Parts: sequence; structure tokens; C-alpha cells
Amino acid sequence: MRTIAICNLKGGVGKTATAVNLAWHASQRGHNTLLWDIDAQGASTWYFTKDDPADSFKAARLVRQKMSLGSLIRKTPYKHLDLIPSDLSLHKMDILLNENKDNLFKEWFSQLGEDYRTIIIDCPPTLSRLTLNILEACDRIIAPALPTPLSYMTIQQMRQVMEEHDLPTKKLYPVLTMIDRRKKVHQEFMANAKKSLGRKPIGFIPYASDVEKMGEHRAPLGTFAPRCPAALAYQLLWENVCKKVL
Repeated sequence: MRTIAICNLKGGVGKTATAVNLAWHASQRGHNTLLWDIDAQGASTWYFTKDDPADSFKAARLVRQKMSLGSLIRKTPYKHLDLIPSDLSLHKMDILLNENKDNLFKEWFSQLGEDYRTIIIDCPPTLSRLTLNILEACDRIIAPALPTPLSYMTIQQMRQVMEEHDLPTKKLYPVLTMIDRRKKVHQEFMANAKKSLGRKPIGFIPYASDVEKMGEHRAPLGTFAPRCPAALAYQLLWENVCKKVL
């Protein structure tokens, strides 16, 4: 089993689109895959559920071990792909985790290891105890970033935070998203990405209106626009993840 966190301290960089499409591609390979939406905003959950969950969980009950992790898992419309949906109570998760000195995610991941080959975590766009626990527990971290100075700075900040907490930065893999090759500034940032980010990005996702249409279809790109440039880029990203990360 491999656990992959999709994480950036800044919102609006394509984090959820990356999580949703990678999870779908993993399932299409026949991998038993779990997407855990740990962001209280619930964007990943919204893509995979046509209705609001009737029995959403409360984070406190999970942290205090008053409910099992397995009871949270829901089926999606796609074979080999399950979901742990988000819930608004997740905004209290940091306070709850501070009540426990252990990293509960390590324990939770070990519980899921018998059933899933790949676990993908859609993280909240914040630096918190929750985020740090996930960064520590996950095998790899995929960090989507725009080809802009501010977005690059957040990747550098993530690297700095990981170093301060003695987490290996070699498991951090940047991905450039929303690339417009017509823009000279995007071309320049792509050319200098390895120097600026500390390593070559593992994927390059172009800007495409079809990504925005995911909201209309409430589905991964590969299900309704499989030949669009962004869908092919996400497919290539997953192939790179398999080769270089897993």
C-alpha cells in the first residue's frame, strides 16, 4: 500500500482536481483505491457524490475512537474506487488531534492497508497539526503549484516546514498546473522550475476549460473528455507517479 497526500498551503492551485483525477486513474489501473477527502470544504466529495451524505461523520468520534474508520468508507460510481467523504466537523480536527500525542494517521493507514493498494488524501490548504500529521504519515506528497512566484514560494515554504519537523523532503514532488504555454512568463517559470522548486516537477497540467467542466459533470476528466490535453496530462502524471513515486 502507498499513501499519497495532495497538498499545498495555498488554495486555488488545482489540488482537488489533481486528487480526483489521480484517484480515478489509479482505479482504472485496477488498483483498489481510496480517496480520503480531509478538507472540510468537501470539494472531492462533491465530485463523487450526487447527493449529500445522509450519515456524515463527526471528526471527534473518529479521533476519540468512538467509531471505526471503515464505517466512513463509501462506494463511488467507479469500480475499484472508494471514498471517505468530507464533513464540516473537520475544521475542528486540529483541536482534536492536539488531545492525542500520537500520529493517528499512521494507525488509520495501517488499518486500510489490507483493502487498498493506493490511498490518496485531499488535504486542506492550510498549515496545521492536521496537515503536519498527514505529511509525516504519507509515503509521498504531490504538491500542485501554478507557474507563478507566489505559488513557487508556497512550495519552498512546504519544504522549509518539512525540514523544521525532520520530515524527508525527498518525498515532496511538485506538479505544475494551469499552464498556459502562450504566456511567456509561464514558459520562463517552467524552464526554471527545477532550480526554483528544488527538483524537476513530476507533471505538467495545461490550463483547459474541460477542467472547469468537471464541476458541471461532477466527474473526473477521463469520464467525459478523455482526449482533452488536461486529461492526457493527468494520465501521464499518474504514469509518472507509478514509475517514480510508487
